[in-house]
Amino acid sequence: DILTEYSIRDINFTYFESTEVSETIPYFSPEEDEAKHAFGTMMEDWENNPEVTEVMSGYESGSCGYYDIDADGVVELIIYNEKCLGIFKYQEGDIKRIYCGTYSVLLEDGTVEYYRPGGAPQHEIYKFYEYDGDAYVEKDSFEWYNNDESGNIYTSEDDTYFHNGDSVTQEEWYSLRSSYMELNYARYENRFVIYSE
Repeated sequence: DILTEYSIRDINFTYFESTEVSETIPYFSPEEDEAKHAFGTMMEDWENNPEVTEVMSGYESGSCGYYDIDADGVVELIIYNEKCLGIFKYQEGDIKRIYCGTYSVLLEDGTVEYYRPGGAPQHEIYKFYEYDGDAYVEKDSFEWYNNDESGNIYTSEDDTYFHNGDSVTQEEWYSLRSSYMELNYARYENRFVIYSE
């Protein structure tokens, strides 16, 4: 189960919020925006939707918003909290969940970043997923393992680095990861909050 572990990434979730976050689901008529109308209708009864409740993963509230992940002119519904990120797509009259995962954030180009630090030894794992027209698939993974037992918590040339499972140098690791690190978090429109009853 992808939701069995709690995210320990220190994310400032206020970054994702605008000054105007609705306490109710914003209404859009089908004529105004067909996708937002469909998402709003689904969210009116979200507690009976297993794919949404899995994203909520037991939390009392979740933040929602819209973002066009693939620049096709149709927004996707994004649901997130401190544990999980879910992305839902509206296509040909149907709503499909295309991503659900812990430790994840959506980047401005539609890429999903998974980041998980850990210990024994100290390490960091990054995975980047892109939408392939059907679902999110892993595109790149980066791992760093700290080989310094003297208490140094920063990366160094003597540490172990992997890109997609292959050993690389520190310089190669940073170079290959740089295009992702330049991306900002996605900024959602029509943000609203949902609450468990």
